[in-house]
Amino acid sequence: MVEPEKGDSLDALYEYDGEKYAVCSDFFSSKGQTLILANGIKGSIVGINFVMKSIIVKLVTWIGYDTHSEVMTKITNAVYYVLFFNSGLLLLLTDANLSDVSPTLGVIFQGSYYDY
Repeated sequence: MVEPEKGDSLDALYEYDGEKYAVCSDFFSSKGQTLILANGIKGSIVGINFVMKSIIVKLVTWIGYDTHSEVMTKITNAVYYVLFFNSGLLLLLTDANLSDVSPTLGVIFQGSYYDY
């Protein structure tokens, strides 16, 4: 291990085959990118779910059922199905590798998990 020179960042420099590698900066930069990407995906899923829920409520009330309980039942069922599809199935499909199932689906879904 090579100690950082005066004025350098607090980075651990490792020497391998005559080259110096800044291990900590690589780790923290990839950790930061992963944190931003993961939180961005979570936030976008929550935002999309909120928008879809609002649209469903407006559509069902616009249709105009006879009773209030019928309106609430239709809203509850529609919101459940749409949010389940968006939150559960889409995340499952994006990680799925469906090349064994169908050549067409294998081109679209090239995830890292095979047994779907």
